[in-house]
Amino acid sequence: MSIEEQIILKRPNIKQSSLNTYLISLKNLRKNIDNKTELDNTNFLQDYDKVMESIKDMKITTKKNRITSILVALGSDNDLNDKLIDKYQLKLKELNDKYNIFLKTQKKTETQEKNWLNYEDLVDVYNDVMKDIKDNKITTKKELNDKEFNQLQQLVILRTYLDFPLRNDFADMKILDYKEYKKITDDDDNNYLSILPKNKKKFILNDFKNRKKIGKKRLDITPSLNKIINIWLKYNKSGFYLVKTDRKTPMNPNNITKYLNKLFINKTGKKIGSSLIRHIVISKLTENEPTIEEEEKKEQDIENKFLHSKQMNKLYRKVD
Repeated sequence: MSIEEQIILKRPNIKQSSLNTYLISLKNLRKNIDNKTELDNTNFLQDYDKVMESIKDMKITTKKNRITSILVALGSDNDLNDKLIDKYQLKLKELNDKYNIFLKTQKKTETQEKNWLNYEDLVDVYNDVMKDIKDNKITTKKELNDKEFNQLQQLVILRTYLDFPLRNDFADMKILDYKEYKKITDDDDNNYLSILPKNKKKFILNDFKNRKKIGKKRLDITPSLNKIINIWLKYNKSGFYLVKTDRKTPMNPNNITKYLNKLFINKTGKKIGSSLIRHIVISKLTENEPTIEEEEKKEQDIENKFLHSKQMNKLYRKVD
């Protein structure tokens, strides 16, 4: 039984996009190990040292993704190798701890430093695409050729990520009318763009990384994005929010990354995806707030002065 079949057997409710992510990661891993891509079994994961050698030069986030995929594959085996699984889990914990320590420094990675743009630069790219569309009078045309369709989708994806700097959660996103929207059940694990009465719209997010912690979300679409979506839906009849070049098939997470990379490389020479956009927007929104280091020093000063915590200090404060 192949790894894919084993995973589906052990995780019958796994989303296709999640399954694809694991399989792509495992194929890339095997290619690094023995220049093959078949996933007929987990034998290539049994030599822990060899696997570690194959990922030693990768970014820490890529290492984490590879090991997570390994654990999914090994955890789906009929004969579980608990000792080997524990070894990989220990390594993943080590990488997570190291990554969390790095995150607290709030420093850019080498790759981020190389590709970083200011928030204003992101807006400039959006305005540049908007200018192209206006100059070419794209939104007044009855039909769009492939180049014009792509330009309009660039505007859609840029405005979307400026307003909602999420991960690749817009992948495989279906468009629902109001009647379909009302039929969404609590156990639905898909993400949608829903069209509501009075020309309003919402992003329905039932599947995203932190869903278990913060719950499912219903996000009101901003007027600026709503206006663009109205134009977009005149030409995009696929039933999906973001589509591949065939105009029919929904973009998957990998497609979104490649699409954003290509867009920004062409416009700025920088390789930017949804993750870096998130960092840039968050950095802009919090630029005047204290750093983690400053916050920790303040907490320590409060503790030394009052012999209680920052939280207790807030409770002691009285407001007129």
